[in-house]
Amino acid sequence: MRVYYLYDDNRRNVCSQAGIDDTSAYIPALLYFLGVTGQPIELDLLGSLQETDILIAVRTQLPALPCTVISFAAEQSWEQVLENKWYGTIQTCESHAPVLPIFAPLYPLADTGEEILAVGSMNGGDTMPAIVRSGKRYEFAFDLPASVWYSGDGFEQSEGINGFQQVRVPDMRPLPMDFDTKTLPYNDILCGILRDILSAAGVPMFHTLPPLEDGSIPELALHFSGDDDATSSEVNRTAALHMESRGLPYHINAMPLDADRFIMTRQEFEDLQTHGCEFGLHTNFYGVPFSAETQNAQAELYIKVFGTEPVTNVNHCLIRDSSTAKRLEWLEALGIIGDNDMLGEVDPHDVNAFNVTGYGFGTSFPRFTCAGADQKNRLIRTVEIANTYYEPRLDPVKYPDETPIRRYLDISAERGAYAQFFMHPHYFNESFGNQAMVHAALDLIQKHCREKGYRIWYTTTNTIAHFWKDRADSVLQKRGNGEYYLNARCPLVIQLPNGFHKVFINGKEFNSTEIMLCGKNVNMVSIRSAGEYFLRFDR
Repeated sequence: MRVYYLYDDNRRNVCSQAGIDDTSAYIPALLYFLGVTGQPIELDLLGSLQETDILIAVRTQLPALPCTVISFAAEQSWEQVLENKWYGTIQTCESHAPVLPIFAPLYPLADTGEEILAVGSMNGGDTMPAIVRSGKRYEFAFDLPASVWYSGDGFEQSEGINGFQQVRVPDMRPLPMDFDTKTLPYNDILCGILRDILSAAGVPMFHTLPPLEDGSIPELALHFSGDDDATSSEVNRTAALHMESRGLPYHINAMPLDADRFIMTRQEFEDLQTHGCEFGLHTNFYGVPFSAETQNAQAELYIKVFGTEPVTNVNHCLIRDSSTAKRLEWLEALGIIGDNDMLGEVDPHDVNAFNVTGYGFGTSFPRFTCAGADQKNRLIRTVEIANTYYEPRLDPVKYPDETPIRRYLDISAERGAYAQFFMHPHYFNESFGNQAMVHAALDLIQKHCREKGYRIWYTTTNTIAHFWKDRADSVLQKRGNGEYYLNARCPLVIQLPNGFHKVFINGKEFNSTEIMLCGKNVNMVSIRSAGEYFLRFDR
C-alpha cells in the first residue's frame, strides 16, 4: 500500500502561464499536516496503481482504477475565490457534528454513491451531498485543498481596519466576525475527515506531537512567547526569570531598537538562554518599507548582534502588506524556518484587546503553504505556527471568567494540538499595570493542567518549528514485503491504522498505547530517537 497524489505537469504549466493556482499543489501540504508519506504520480502512470494503493486527486474525471480513490471537485482560481468570497458550509453525518465553513464552491455530484458522509450548502442555499462514498471511491463535492489553503492564508485587504493604519494579519481573517471560531478549528476538523478515510484504508501516519522523554505520548503541546517591542533588557529579564521560577520555558521575539542595536547585548541574550529563555526575530515594518530588503537587514542585524541566526520570526504589530506566500518566501530565503504571525482571532472594538482566543484561520497546528502561480505553486519550507490565545488575563473585576482559559486547554488536549499563550514580556513588569492579572492567568493555566492530569509537551516556538520540519522530512512507506520503512528525522509517535494494536520494530514486538484523539480511540507507538527502522503492524 502506498499513498499517491496526482501530479499533472501539463496542468501545472497551463495554470502557471495563466497566472492562476493549480490547487492540487496543496495536497502535499495536507499530507504533511496529516503525517502521511505520499508521492506524486503522473496521469499516464495511473494504470500501474495496485488494489491496495490510494490515489488523491483534484479532478472530477478519473478512469476506473482498482485502488482507493479520493477525489476533490475542481476549484476555480484564487482570484475568483477572493472576488466571490465563497462561503459555504458542510456538516458530516456523524451525530453532534459541527457546521464547518468552506471556501470553495460545492458542485452537484453525478452519483450520490452508496453512502453520504457529509452534506453542505452554498450561502445558505439548498442542502446537497458534500462527501460521498461508493465502494473504495470517495468524492468531495468541493475542493478541500483549495478551501484549506486559501482560508489558512487569509484574504488580502487593501487597507488596515479596526483603527490601525496598516494591514495586519488579523484583518485577513477569512470569516465574517459573527462566525464564532473560539471552539472551532474548522480546517483541522476538515482535514480530520481525510485522516479518518486514510486510517480506515490502512494508512499509518505520524502523530502531531512527539513522544515525551520517557516515551509516553503527550495530550497537547504548550508554549509561551511574546514580543519585547524594544522595551528594555530589564523587562526581558524580569519575564524570563519569572517563567523560569514557574518551571516554564519562555520565548522572546527581539525587535531592533534602531538600525544598529537591540535593547539587549549579546551577553544579556546569552545569559537569559541559561535561564530557559529562547529568542526569535521581531521584525519591525512600522514606518519602514514592507519589503524583502527590510526583512533581510533586520535579520542580518540579529546575526551581527547575537552571533546566531534567527530560527523563527514575528512581525511587529503583525503588519502585512502582501500575500502570505510572499512574506514566507522572504523568511525562507533567510533560512528562518518558522513564523508565528498568524493570530487566530480579533476583537472588533480593540486592536490590542486581552484574553482573545479562537481559530480564525482554521487551525491550531503549524502549517505549510504554497508559493504563487509565478513559482508553479511550489511548497514553501517555512512553517506558520498558529497564535491562538493572545494575552491571557484573570482578575476578579475585569476578567473574572475562567472559562476561556480552561476551555482552550481542554480543546487542545482533545485534539493533540498546540496551545500557545502569547504574553508580552513588559506585562510581567509592575510598571505596566497588568502584572497581577498575568500572574493569576498563569496560576490558572498551571492549576487546570494539574487538575486534569494532562501529559504536556512543554516546548518553545523554535523547537516546534524544528519538529514540524523534521516530521515533514521523515518517511514512513510500505515496502513490497509487507514491512514499512521508517526514516525518522526526530523522535516521533506513529498512529497505527484502524484495527491494528501491535507493531514490530526491527523485529521486536511492542504493544501500542490507546489514546483518545478527536473523540476517537486510536493506537499509537513511540519512536524515541531519530534513525532508520523497519515496522510491521499486527492486529
